[in-house]
Amino acid sequence: MEIIKKDACSVAHYGEYEKSLKEAGISYKKVATKLRVFDFNTSPIVSGGTEFDVFEYEKEGKTRLLCTSCSAAMDDLIEEAYVIETSGQYTLEEVAETLRSFIIESDKLPIMRIYTSKEAAEKWGLSANTVTKWCNRGKFRDDEARKSAGTWIVTHAGMMRVAGKPKTEKGE
Repeated sequence: MEIIKKDACSVAHYGEYEKSLKEAGISYKKVATKLRVFDFNTSPIVSGGTEFDVFEYEKEGKTRLLCTSCSAAMDDLIEEAYVIETSGQYTLEEVAETLRSFIIESDKLPIMRIYTSKEAAEKWGLSANTVTKWCNRGKFRDDEARKSAGTWIVTHAGMMRVAGKPKTEKGE
């Protein structure tokens, strides 16, 4: 069992990834609703989705599982999606453990890897307006920054590409 794709997007309503399966004409079935992957009592670092809906479908002769969860980020809903490729048979506990391990070990909690322009400026030791100016001047790629309710949001990866390591990681 292996995660072959990870994605996250801002959505108006939860269910955009399931909708994309329908629109692509892919036959699928829902195999779990609110599969608990994290328990706040044992995993307090997780602020993204803790429960996942799981959809099974076939692609290229392989069984795949689309696992989706939703969390709030400021005024937006963020839907996270992971695609797991399986050898056919699986248990829901195996699915939960695969998600748990990937999310924790890869340190790719999407909600923890985005910042407002002000937060990014503070973390990287920049003046308050610098990141906003970079956003307005197009220094970030489309998948690295966007405006939400009048506030610029930037990804950690985008800041690393444009500004290098954060001040806290430089030992300053």
